[in-house]
Amino acid sequence: MSPLYRRIGPFEIRAEIGSGGMADVFVAEDTRSGAVVALKVPRRDADIRRAEREGAWLQAALAQRDPRVARVYEIGEDDGVPYIAMELVEGEDLSERIARGPLDPREAVRVAIELCDLLAVAHAFTPPALDGAARRGIVHGDLKPRNVRLESGGRVRVVDFGIAKALSETRTRTRNEFGSLPCLQARHGGEARRNTSQMRVFRRRLGSAP
Repeated sequence: MSPLYRRIGPFEIRAEIGSGGMADVFVAEDTRSGAVVALKVPRRDADIRRAEREGAWLQAALAQRDPRVARVYEIGEDDGVPYIAMELVEGEDLSERIARGPLDPREAVRVAIELCDLLAVAHAFTPPALDGAARRGIVHGDLKPRNVRLESGGRVRVVDFGIAKALSETRTRTRNEFGSLPCLQARHGGEARRNTSQMRVFRRRLGSAP
């Protein structure tokens, strides 16, 4: 664990969950309440921090609409270091499950249907206005097995909307430069067929290469 991250704001770092190009994620304890959370610390790049903050804001709003989305408890900054405190979802992430071998086809279909249903909810969701601009529809932009967690009871959860975007009332497409693969997400069905991200996700469910 980086010595820079022993404590951030009211959160004491307990362990590292993972590290990626956009942020580090830790298990942390809220010293005010004793609650254990997933604490996300975005990279220092200004564009990344802006994208992560917007994604967390959208995730917080969507989690109130759909319990399959991990809750966001706090978005803050401590001495110039931004942080996002989120629900620590127990279970196994989908990338770990796939590494153990292909899913049973029925289980793969069940997970895929859950994810497609959640995406449909997100695409139809109207979040609160951000910076005074009306928005309609949330595009995740980077749905992948590592962002999907399977709880012990089988419930499917999406734990990270870090680079999600909300479409404006007049905007039909949004560009995403931070995803696993840069892509142009389309809002309308005909254009959406050009995007293969959903197919890549489904093939991973079955344990095959994307």
